[in-house]
Amino acid sequence: MEQEGRTNGGATSSPNLVVPTEITTPDWIEAYHNEEVDIFDHDNRKGDTSPQNNRSDPHKQQTHRQLDKHPCRFCPYSSSSATTVAIHERTHTGERPFSCGACEKTFRRKASLIVHVRIHTGEKPFKCNTCSRAFNHKSNLAEHERIHTGEKPFRCNTCSRAFTRKYQLANHERTHTREKPFKCNTCSRAFGHKRTLVEHTRIHTGEKPFKCNTCSRAFIQKSSLAIHERTHTREKPYKCETCSRVFASHAGLQNHRKIHRK
Repeated sequence: MEQEGRTNGGATSSPNLVVPTEITTPDWIEAYHNEEVDIFDHDNRKGDTSPQNNRSDPHKQQTHRQLDKHPCRFCPYSSSSATTVAIHERTHTGERPFSCGACEKTFRRKASLIVHVRIHTGEKPFKCNTCSRAFNHKSNLAEHERIHTGEKPFRCNTCSRAFTRKYQLANHERTHTREKPFKCNTCSRAFGHKRTLVEHTRIHTGEKPFKCNTCSRAFIQKSSLAIHERTHTREKPYKCETCSRVFASHAGLQNHRKIHRK
């Protein structure tokens, strides 16, 4: 899914989308749902770009497709759809003409804005037929359904591990390559996972978004909050297979195991 952006000093204007500066009625929601979602032409249509009377002539079909190609102004990319090229060029220009009426986030594509708006409305139109879960995006439903089917289509070429999601494979492959593409802008540290960088950045900003509902403590990481909450619930889900002692955290279990290795 497309990465979200933010406006500088307020919502950006859009030539195709009217965004109110204040949200006093649900009208802004209707504005997005009345917009036509962008359809992307990935050049997978076999001969559909040629006129009907040329479909019987392969040479004419090829000539027609070549004439209809629209090139990107910045790279070798081209497409038979001028709209697709215009949207692609925004990856070069940084233009994000579609802004959310509820927050300051901006998007390159109208379709991405429509999906984002569901965060504010709570709409989850894609429902799992196996369980009661519902999702705001079709791709999220497809990923979830693999939990039920056991399908793991993303396989590592270096080892035998397979994953339900593409990003999980990408994260795993970095354990082989040692690549750390996510760099901190404040210090020199780099990380293999984007989530780890986000968590590290909070050390510099002091942000602690995960708050305990029982006491006033807050944490940088969600996992740290989960461990802390067990001090209230007394839950100890990690059990030593050697002596049956139990621990509130996996780190506690790992430290305990050293006793048995001596």
